[in-house]
Amino acid sequence: MDLRNKVLHCISLLVPLFLFACTPEMSSRLQSPSELGVQAEIFYQKGIRALERKEADTAVMYFNKAVSMNPRNPAYILSRAMALYASKDTGHALEDIQEALAIYPEFAQARLWQGIIRLDQKQYDLAIESLTKALKIDADMVQAVFFRALAFSAGGSLDAALYDFNRILEMNPDHVKALINRAEVFRRQKKYERAILDLSNALKITPNNADIYNDRGFTWELLGPRGLDNALKDYDAALAIDSNHFIALNNRAKTWIQKGQYAFALKDLNKAIAVNPSYAKAYLNRGKIWKLKGKHDRAIADFNKAEKLMPELENIYFYRGCSYLSQKKFDRAIQDYSRAIELSPEFDAAYELRGYARQKKGDFDRAMDDYRAALEIDPLASGVYSKRGSLWAVKGDRDKELSDYNRAIELDYKNAEAFFWRGKLRNSRGEYGRAIEDFTRAVTISPRKYLAYYNRSISWRCKGDNARAVEDLNKVLELAPRFITAYNERGLNLYYLGKYDAAIRDLTHALKKNSGYKAAWHNRGLAFQKKNNHHRAIEDFTKVLELDPKLAQSYKDRGVSWNMTGKYVRAVNDLTKALELNPRHVSAYSNRGLAWGCQGDYERAMADCDHAIELNRRDPEAYCNKGIVFALMKQYDKAIEYFDQALAINSTYAGTYIQEGGAWFREGFNDNTVRSWMKAHNLDVCEEKRAGS
Repeated sequence: MDLRNKVLHCISLLVPLFLFACTPEMSSRLQSPSELGVQAEIFYQKGIRALERKEADTAVMYFNKAVSMNPRNPAYILSRAMALYASKDTGHALEDIQEALAIYPEFAQARLWQGIIRLDQKQYDLAIESLTKALKIDADMVQAVFFRALAFSAGGSLDAALYDFNRILEMNPDHVKALINRAEVFRRQKKYERAILDLSNALKITPNNADIYNDRGFTWELLGPRGLDNALKDYDAALAIDSNHFIALNNRAKTWIQKGQYAFALKDLNKAIAVNPSYAKAYLNRGKIWKLKGKHDRAIADFNKAEKLMPELENIYFYRGCSYLSQKKFDRAIQDYSRAIELSPEFDAAYELRGYARQKKGDFDRAMDDYRAALEIDPLASGVYSKRGSLWAVKGDRDKELSDYNRAIELDYKNAEAFFWRGKLRNSRGEYGRAIEDFTRAVTISPRKYLAYYNRSISWRCKGDNARAVEDLNKVLELAPRFITAYNERGLNLYYLGKYDAAIRDLTHALKKNSGYKAAWHNRGLAFQKKNNHHRAIEDFTKVLELDPKLAQSYKDRGVSWNMTGKYVRAVNDLTKALELNPRHVSAYSNRGLAWGCQGDYERAMADCDHAIELNRRDPEAYCNKGIVFALMKQYDKAIEYFDQALAINSTYAGTYIQEGGAWFREGFNDNTVRSWMKAHNLDVCEEKRAGS
């Protein structure tokens, strides 16, 4: 209940105070009894009854007649002020009160109503001044203490408000409104258990009060997850008393939302709106559900309705901004967050998300300003640190990026975003083990965070554990079956596991969904290459180069397939193009060397192979290809020497054993030939088993 409604609700309770409210001192100021005075009293009584019936305009009419007949009666004038206030004519109401006080300065009730109206006008200091003057006249005026407590509370002086509410309850322990409003002060002080105790005591006095059950339910809700079940019980109790209590319906819906029960929440909100189509908060909360369900157009429609009904409610703009942000409508999101901040300058979450929207737009400096403002309001906001860390990543300051992620985690060990972003940073630094720890923590906190599984799969791949990478990618596609990038990544890992058919299936699926997916074309080309289907491999690499003619790796891999199909001139052309784009491409040099050798140009072949070895003395392919060139030159002893060097670096490549076996055979060492070819055979068998597993 807002402040004005609280005050209006009290009018009917205070009206009886003014029936024959004149003190002996006041009576001396009144005109002597006469027929006119009797008639004035009759109109006065009619005005009081009209006021009790909440017929404010009728009451004003009667009080006007009473005052016209007896203009020096302060009770009549004050009663008219009450009626004027009830009809929202606050200015004339205050003028009447001043007139009553001019006639009778010690009129405590006039000071009381002066304080009440000033309270309604949010002039809290003036309200407190008037109500304090009333209490100097009548120290036991409970109503003055009560409204002064409200003024202290509204003005933020919570301890002073508590003092006054305590004073009322000492005088009258069964003062229900004091209990309810003291509970509100305790809520604002985050003393939720004490608030619940006050509301429970109020319910002992008025056990069938739906409003109090609703208030207590709201207070249980503030305790977090441990209070939600009790909150639901209280909202149920409120609705058992009044099934059309739209505020309780709205609040119960909020609790259902927190419990993830969106269907129940929608049912309550639809009913709340049916009961009161002008209740903005029900539209707001229904919009939140649509937002959570990813139905942002419906969410925005509800937020728009809420805005028309209650344009000063900052949360409407905040949540509508969130929907626009999800739709990547960054300008609209920024506009809504700005409006929320305008209405509530200390709205730290609005600064945070406006910063994020600006970051997404590429407005990095203003995004940084927003993050800074959010942290000035709440220096312990873990989420802001994690977002600012991602902004430092864009700006290239890795040390500040890591510092912000660490701070975010220090403040909130359940911040999945901070663990996720720190994991990505560690991946980029080659710290794959520590990255896996961070991604694991992220999915433990947020089991449906598929991007954390995806990035952990990259960590596993970089560590050479392709089987675990595939497990993570299976989980990604279970959670997000339309995430095409995961099909490409899983296809790549299946390729590394030797499961070429499965890899081709995944990569083909990715390409059906996105025919411009360069990485998928390239990776499928690699899988076809491994299956010795070089024509299909060449087609795929060609497609990549149509999409992007500056990819050195695709020229290199197509060059390898040209080599394997005996098209050595084409191989040289592609491998030369790869080297133009990347002059330090080791594999392009060694494979061009092989192509030259197959054409009998041994000088160029040796020069290219030597250059490859010079660039990377740990590259087994360079040694193997140089060995093949020596074999082509029939220098088998030299060939074997280079094959051995290749195997010393990588002893698991069957192709090198085959080539070495051939060289031994030509040298006449049949036992060595058999050993090399048996090694090759065993490695091929292992690869087939792995591919079939």
